Amino acid sequence: MIYWYQFAYYTALIVLLPFLAPLVLFKRSFRKGLGERLGIYGLRKIKEKFSGRDTWVHAASVGEVRMLKNIPDFSFAGSIITCTTFTGRETAANLHPDAAAVLMPLDLTILMKRFIRLVRPRKLFILETELWPGMIFTARRLKTTIINGRLSDARFRGYLRWKRCLLKVFRYVDAVYPKNEENMLKFKALGVSERKIRTPADLKYLYEPPEISSEDMRYAPVSHPVTVFGSTHYPEEKIISEVIRKIKIKFPDVTFVIAPRHLGRIEEIERIFKNTGISPLRWSLKKGAFKPSEVIILDVMGELEALYSIADMVFVGGSFSNTGGHNVMEPASVSAPVVIGPSYSNFKEPVNYLKKCGALRVAKSEDDLYNIFNGYLSEPERAKEDGRKNGEAFCNMRKRVRETFTGAYDI
Repeated sequence: MIYWYQFAYYTALIVLLPFLAPLVLFKRSFRKGLGERLGIYGLRKIKEKFSGRDTWVHAASVGEVRMLKNIPDFSFAGSIITCTTFTGRETAANLHPDAAAVLMPLDLTILMKRFIRLVRPRKLFILETELWPGMIFTARRLKTTIINGRLSDARFRGYLRWKRCLLKVFRYVDAVYPKNEENMLKFKALGVSERKIRTPADLKYLYEPPEISSEDMRYAPVSHPVTVFGSTHYPEEKIISEVIRKIKIKFPDVTFVIAPRHLGRIEEIERIFKNTGISPLRWSLKKGAFKPSEVIILDVMGELEALYSIADMVFVGGSFSNTGGHNVMEPASVSAPVVIGPSYSNFKEPVNYLKKCGALRVAKSEDDLYNIFNGYLSEPERAKEDGRKNGEAFCNMRKRVRETFTGAYDI
């Protein structure tokens, strides 16, 4: 199977080469990190990043990288983290300075062999859904574990069509820790041996809110409401700008913070807000505490979680853009009232849990989103009560998962 996969991979690269070559030559963004994608590293980088790393962790992007810190008693001192996205690599470098962070090489066995030869890891941990056949096959002599295993419905249906081929890939996986019962059944349906499947435990419930620096005056308490729109995607900013415009008419003192999922869209988002008659301020240029009526765009990595902890209301993005939503547990952990859009397929279980035990609200439209926030601003005590319910629900599940999780992973 692996040989046919590699043949298809090489064929695709050859076919796409005439289209990729001009992009690499003339667009700096396509050249950025190309060396790491091809497994090419300078001698200095090899010594700095690869020396003494016996644990290889693969976390695709920002969400998976953030989740790494939830693993109890995991030491990053001897780890190297590979990511498929630049934002993931940057987040890994910021959140886990004891680890080395690099881009994952292309999934070709020749490049993976070189990477393993340089790093010489003894074990491989794969977060969530990154099932790269070339990686897993080349790492077949390592102890390979899938942590927080998650298969979206669409990916699961696609994998079912290739079940016989995937069985050969799973042969080289030593253990799978699914995030919940639903995903456990999916891995079983794909043919993963029951002896390899461990007790489900979702790392998202072991999330630890960050500490806020008392020296950073941007986080100083204020007397007016602060609303945070986290991990937004296109076209959510258009919806948000209209909601903010309407809210400002009735509640002019509210501060709004918009945190896009991808920082490369900052200028685009600024144009969207200016077209609505709103002049946003970049977070990196802000000096003091929030002022009434400010609209701020978060243009740096690693601040969103801290901003959730001072928010009076939170909207979690990716839920009006058919992205499947983002982590609702981060704002719930700090007892914030949480609102999302109708698309949350990637987070069905925590969303349904908070809807049942907490007070998460689902907005079905722009008008619905405005009405929910208008209700919270009109009745602040109701917002506080919904936040309290979310925090209580999070703590109850956190305790349950930690009891299941403790000692479960052979790390």
